[in-house]
Amino acid sequence: MSPWTLVRQDSHLPVEPGDTVLTFRGEKRVLAGGSPPAHSGSTGRVYVECGGEYFLSVFGLIWRRGTVSPRIVECA
Repeated sequence: MSPWTLVRQDSHLPVEPGDTVLTFRGEKRVLAGGSPPAHSGSTGRVYVECGGEYFLSVFGLIWRRGTVSPRIVECA
């Protein structure tokens, strides 16, 4: 199991293959996977089902070390 978790930069909620993500242009893509940073100067990459490989910033995503639990938000 990888020590990395892919999360949304704004909410820090985890994303997984099969989730829909939006580009900074508002285009929808289906996440196929990713590769975490290989060294300290790397951000890693994400892959989408249409066959593309992108920097995480295109989708507002970041890699976090360790597992990330989804936040439960209660509405009043």
